[in-house]
Amino acid sequence: MDAGPLASVSEGSPEGETVCAALARYETTLRDAVREIHVDVSAFKLGIERRLEEAINVSGPLGRAVAQLQQENRQLRGQLEALTRQVEMLTGSVCDRSALLTEGAAPPQSNSSTAGHHVAALTGSASGSASSPTATRFSSRATFSVTTKTN
Repeated sequence: MDAGPLASVSEGSPEGETVCAALARYETTLRDAVREIHVDVSAFKLGIERRLEEAINVSGPLGRAVAQLQQENRQLRGQLEALTRQVEMLTGSVCDRSALLTEGAAPPQSNSSTAGHHVAALTGSASGSASSPTATRFSSRATFSVTTKTN
């Protein structure tokens, strides 16, 4: 194996000492760079661990809030069904339950050529669009319509 230009420089010569000193400085510089990289990686690791801990702390309450909202949704759907039955019983009319079953469906369109008269189409959203999470939380996507029987 050929050692290249360093083989021609004798170890005791001033040129050889200069090359050795340069190599020693280069090695020290490399060690310092590797040490800095290790410090940076350790700091990055600590930052990631901190962010992960924060995410875990936030996800717990978020999961509980989602579960609570799902429970409230089930309760509200039950209340809506009970109210629908009461409206049917009091008015002697039949409510369109297809709108109750499809979440996020558009309110039923009335057609003037139909035999039944649409009395009302009720929606639970206050303004049609919710701009804040609290407004969304208390809005309902359920719709129903009441039609009168024509004999």
